[in-house]
Amino acid sequence: MSRFDWVGELEEKVYGANSFGVIAYDREDGSIQDLTKINVLSQTGISNFACSYSDGRCIIGYSNGNLDIIDADGNVTNQPAIVSSNIIGDKAIRDIFFYEGSAYLATGIGVVELDLMTYNVNEYSQISYQDENIELNEILIHRDTLFATSPFHVFAIPMASLFIGPDLKEVNTVGDPDRFEQLFLIDENLYAIYSNNGFRGDTLFQLVGNAFIPIEALAGLELRHVQQTGDQLLIAQSDEVSRYTKDFQQPQKIFTYGPEGMDANMAIKGQAGDVLIADGFHGLVSTSFENQFNSILVSISSPRTGYIGELEETNEVIYAMPGGNDFTFNQPYLFRFEEEEWKARLLFLDTNVDIRNTSSIIDDGDRIYVGFDGSGLMILDAELNVLEHFSERNAQIEDDVDGYYGLKGMELDDEGNLWMLNSRATSTLSILDPEGNWTLISLEGFPKPIADNFMRHSSGIFAFSLKEQGVVLYDPAGTPTTTTDDRFITINSSPTKGNLPNNTVNCIVEDKDGELWIGTDEGVGVIYSVESMFSSNADDVQRIIVNQDGYNGYLFASDAVITMTVDGANRKWVGPRGAGLFLISQDGQEQLEHFTEDDSPLLNDNILDLVMHPSTGELFIATESGLQSYRTDASEPAESLSSIRVFPNPVKPGYGGVITFSGLTDNSYLRVTDVAGNLIYETTSKGGTAIWNGLDRTGAKVTSGIYLIQAARRDGTGGALSKLMFLN
Repeated sequence: MSRFDWVGELEEKVYGANSFGVIAYDREDGSIQDLTKINVLSQTGISNFACSYSDGRCIIGYSNGNLDIIDADGNVTNQPAIVSSNIIGDKAIRDIFFYEGSAYLATGIGVVELDLMTYNVNEYSQISYQDENIELNEILIHRDTLFATSPFHVFAIPMASLFIGPDLKEVNTVGDPDRFEQLFLIDENLYAIYSNNGFRGDTLFQLVGNAFIPIEALAGLELRHVQQTGDQLLIAQSDEVSRYTKDFQQPQKIFTYGPEGMDANMAIKGQAGDVLIADGFHGLVSTSFENQFNSILVSISSPRTGYIGELEETNEVIYAMPGGNDFTFNQPYLFRFEEEEWKARLLFLDTNVDIRNTSSIIDDGDRIYVGFDGSGLMILDAELNVLEHFSERNAQIEDDVDGYYGLKGMELDDEGNLWMLNSRATSTLSILDPEGNWTLISLEGFPKPIADNFMRHSSGIFAFSLKEQGVVLYDPAGTPTTTTDDRFITINSSPTKGNLPNNTVNCIVEDKDGELWIGTDEGVGVIYSVESMFSSNADDVQRIIVNQDGYNGYLFASDAVITMTVDGANRKWVGPRGAGLFLISQDGQEQLEHFTEDDSPLLNDNILDLVMHPSTGELFIATESGLQSYRTDASEPAESLSSIRVFPNPVKPGYGGVITFSGLTDNSYLRVTDVAGNLIYETTSKGGTAIWNGLDRTGAKVTSGIYLIQAARRDGTGGALSKLMFLN
């Protein structure tokens, strides 16, 4: 969580929030706690967040109407009354206003009053205009009147009528009512931020009589949030936070507190006299006008953008990218996870070339190759600095007629040749050799095919998909830049062309036995011998038969399998569209685990991509609601047993997960003992990983103390020792 949209404060703790979760910063001890669906929150999809210091409550409102409430002690209570109600309509919590011991919630189904002591919903009122229920965006109560913005008008509703038959009075405005983004008070005067198109085009409106009229003060700025503090105004303006007098004279501003500038979405005066900022670059910031260069930056290491569409593992480094296609213009972010820390780089150039849709990567040590679905190839150094950029302007790579340069995947062969899959290009494959020479390869019979899912099999054969036309296997015959001896075949759903389950292919992975697992719109197909597919009597693509509730059927036959990955025990992790996350046995015939957003911390049942960290067994899961990871019980085995990685260590009070031991050889024997040598637990590893639930041999939770971890090969050779601290 490095981008925040909201900030708030209760006694001793400061909170920052974005759509994925909340972090709590303890002013006294400097500790940081992340609050997410994985630990205490009920879900993701936060649509609004607000705190009342005097009421000792923070309210988390979700896009489906659900509520979580944080009290002054940090306890989180769920209130599902809105989301579980039978009222039809958009229940998203769009705004929260604290007033006289209650929280008033602006939703797509009306106004809800929540009692802050009992957490009961006291009152509810649908707001109708011209006989239709309307959605409310912003609310504020002033002089016994609730003011509300909507797509139709700004309304004034007397509080006396709010819950017995709302008496709507239209407030006269100019411009689009849907552009009023914040209502706020300066003394007894009501103002609103009016958001105009374009950068630095916002305006302040003031309520005069029964009309909101634009005023000259602060016109032409990028306004995000305004708060009155005493006789001064605190204003967040994206690239600065300013302090104004009540007559809009600017005495001071905060313009920096760290690298990469600033992106202030909200700023409030803290109880300690500091300025608290929800920042898009640096997370939660505690700073001051007098000492902004010594600001406190608080965030949880994570990718800066919530949407991750592509994941890659290369050289035991995890990369996360937004991905995209020819219709998207996602910012070209690159996120790297290494040594338990995320690093970010925005890959813009000092040119007019549009860079978009980071989608593939190969880390070759000193040189990192980055592919974009729409804007070519970049070569970076190890520090993610741009060394070179190739596009249709300076490389022998063809683009489609509209300038779309769709690089859909890359592979590096044993000779250092970089292979690229180009979508919608006459030359579907491009090769860049170590000397900088280009080779273009076209597929006969497929002019400008829409291609995807590029991978290199351990045999040296390449596989990729063509839209609604199945899979292509391409064999360069060991001579990458000489194409005369190359061969390729197409495998599709035809009985004479391989009998693929479906011609729409979503993913292709190779398992530990060299088998090719293909995810289609109608389940999974397996090629057990890739090389044999080029022979005239090749076997068909095989479908795995599974038994469920006494009936036999094909594996995931009714599901579109979007993504798969293989763990260190050769088991398959599978993400069918909208069905959550599955773990199946290495032969696919047994379902070992199934996680959904309803019965697990999984953020969303729609999984976009999966990737496994080979040595730790950590599974990274890109969902439609964000990126998360899961410590599995299997990893790639180490060649020799020299050290044991223990996670977490120490085990802190309240931790309810498993303890993971990685860095082991295959099928290692592992023992956990106390310092006196008494056996607490023993197991064998799956691949290079073993797990422990923290219980002793009687099923009781172990007491606080130091525990010894001992591992050895099954034949008794080799061995390693580690220590684990347990805190209860």
